[in-house]
Amino acid sequence: MKVVCALLFLAKLPLLGAVPSPPALMEDLFKGDTNKDGRISPKEFTWPAVLFTTLDQNKDGFITQNEIKPLLPPAPAQLKKLWAYGLISRRTGEPLIEPYGAHKLIKTKVSYGYNQVVDRKGQVLRPGGRPLQGGERLILTKEYQKDPNVREYARVFTYMAPIRDALLYNFNDTTKKEWLELTQILKINKIKTMAAPGIGPRSILSAQQVYDYIKRNPREGSPVMRFLEEAELELKCLALDATKSPVGGGQNMSQHCQEHGKPMGSGLILPAADQKK
Repeated sequence: MKVVCALLFLAKLPLLGAVPSPPALMEDLFKGDTNKDGRISPKEFTWPAVLFTTLDQNKDGFITQNEIKPLLPPAPAQLKKLWAYGLISRRTGEPLIEPYGAHKLIKTKVSYGYNQVVDRKGQVLRPGGRPLQGGERLILTKEYQKDPNVREYARVFTYMAPIRDALLYNFNDTTKKEWLELTQILKINKIKTMAAPGIGPRSILSAQQVYDYIKRNPREGSPVMRFLEEAELELKCLALDATKSPVGGGQNMSQHCQEHGKPMGSGLILPAADQKK
């Protein structure tokens, strides 16, 4: 998670002298493995104690490299292997991918009503239509979130973060079957189900089309970003209700929702597995 990495950096910068690379962070952490069993116990943990429970993802009382690796950004050499490397967003002028752009949703942190979304600086994001920029994370809160839009905003994030990561950062490791499972939330809510007649920079691709498009290793990322941004916005149309609490996005968001047949606050249809949670 971005917040954790930022905390790690703040804690280790004085010792390492520069922004640490993933290998440097791993090496520094495992210097504490005094018995050389490949695990870090609480007694061997030399970083701020508050981070131990976060890094011990399976809660077995030890930290292993397999638990740390998913939290670290990809090395530059790994980024260069991704289809979107070097591509620039036409909307923002920013790269489609960056070292800390993945969301890396941790499923054990998903708890409806006890989640908020934070940006890469750790600032809590308010519900609104602005698309994810990259690096946002889901955090657990001790208090139940009474604002229904805060709850729904976090819920949308739990669906869109894995979808974004699958296309932008993990595409080579995502099978077509896994992709269709990830985008089930879009299918049952009739979002991005219609195929575009042709493919160009402004094409609105369906969920199946966008996967096949990336499979061809394109050098134009606009159709992918448009798919991601519109899919996210239309989930928010259904989930967020401006009559209950403020929703950022104003008239532009409301107009998009109406034009695409997704009246604001009309409610998300959830996959059967998620209805039990």
